[in-house]
Amino acid sequence: MKKFDYFDFVEKQIEMFKKYSQLYDDHTVEISHIEVNNAMVYYSAVNGTLNAEYQRKKLEHKEIKEEFQKWWDEKYIEVKLSLESDRPKSYNVPKNEVETNVRVSYAEKYKNYQDLITDLDLAVSFLRRLMDQWKQHGNILIALSQNMRQEMKSFALEKSVANAEKPTVEKKVPVRRVVKR
Repeated sequence: MKKFDYFDFVEKQIEMFKKYSQLYDDHTVEISHIEVNNAMVYYSAVNGTLNAEYQRKKLEHKEIKEEFQKWWDEKYIEVKLSLESDRPKSYNVPKNEVETNVRVSYAEKYKNYQDLITDLDLAVSFLRRLMDQWKQHGNILIALSQNMRQEMKSFALEKSVANAEKPTVEKKVPVRRVVKR
């Protein structure tokens, strides 16, 4: 059974997604449409990667839980048979007594499994929250893109109005008078 470092995992995930989600820093005054477009392009790739990592962790979590359950069942039967061998056949050992004996007899292995399962529970939960946060980031990108489109349309309208308001110089064209005779 391998050890899983939950905190290291979280730090790596945050660093990986931070570089794709950060459109500005302390030195940025405004965000250009090119930066928004690039972020939208990266969004899909990062979303796919995030989903794949989520599914991978869920599968790992499921497999470890199954492995633990198999181990637990084997040890439970061993301990139960051991406890019943010293007692009359009519006596049934209480379930909680068997479970307690398993936990005490195999304390280190039991703790390792429980720690690993807990860490994987947290990792799956973290990835789910990160996916939700990434979805919100996508909504922000859409809003920024729509705002920029509106600003561009507004700018184009202002420009056309400004051009229409410019004074035009009229050329006087001489008019011929027709004299009636």
